[in-house]
Amino acid sequence: MPNELGWLEIIIVILATYRLAQFVSKDDGPMGCMKNLRQLARTRKAYHRGVMTNGSLPEGERFIANRLFLFWHNALNWMECPYCNGVWFAALCIGLLLEPVRQVGYWTVLWLAVAGGQAFLQSVGER
Repeated sequence: MPNELGWLEIIIVILATYRLAQFVSKDDGPMGCMKNLRQLARTRKAYHRGVMTNGSLPEGERFIANRLFLFWHNALNWMECPYCNGVWFAALCIGLLLEPVRQVGYWTVLWLAVAGGQAFLQSVGER
């Protein structure tokens, strides 16, 4: 089967997934982009919670505020949980190694795997 992954590729996928999950949930990112995205989600969640609980809104607007609150609540939970976003990043990394996008995907995943290995070793060294 041409789409089977060997043990080395599985390790590469694991390290790449680790790196992406840490980047989204823990790192500030370049120019603070990930930190700012997480803060935006926190702010929007709090805003829509306040709007939703404000008794002066008509029923239709409270429904929309409730849906927006749920969206930002779930987005923030996903961004802050490396276990949650790791599930989706694993699917992405495996998909990048399958035949249609294998050339570009392989180098992308390999790059993330090396960064993931470095980040893992760094965190072990800091304990």
